[in-house]
Amino acid sequence: MTRAETAELLTLIAAAWPRFEPDDARVVLWDELLSDIEFRVAKVALKKLMILNTFPPSVAELRQAVAEVTRPADSRIPAPEAWGLAIKAIHEYGYYREAEAMKNLPESVAQVVRWMGYQQLCLSENTDVIRGQFMRMYETQQKRETEQAVLPPGLKQDIARLAEGVKMEQRQKNKLAVRKC
Repeated sequence: MTRAETAELLTLIAAAWPRFEPDDARVVLWDELLSDIEFRVAKVALKKLMILNTFPPSVAELRQAVAEVTRPADSRIPAPEAWGLAIKAIHEYGYYREAEAMKNLPESVAQVVRWMGYQQLCLSENTDVIRGQFMRMYETQQKRETEQAVLPPGLKQDIARLAEGVKMEQRQKNKLAVRKC
């Protein structure tokens, strides 16, 4: 999105919510935080927010709406339905056909099944406990994916660089600590 398109988006927000006042500083900030989003996508997401919200959106709310309107349908499976798909795969493919079962599950469901262990799920006798654990893990994974989808690519790179720097500092501290021993 260009700065002019960002200004147009803010003008649309002001038209829908008269107390919202776009100014140059807001245009600059919003442009920086929304520059990776296509204008047409941002406009659709904004229209959704206009219909659903009584207050003007923040950058975060607009980015979340963009993520929602651009996210594939199979990644928005509710946790109970995801559990049902996992159980169906276990019943259909059994203990020995794990690869086939995983291939036929949506990736978001298959990931949680891998974390829990397909064969352990097959052998589990306490279905109620396992179901609760699966659903919590699935919801956590969905929340993480949503948060990652909302972050601009540049910010993701900055976070990764900072994390790598912290890891390197920690390694250096560990090496120093080992040398002192």
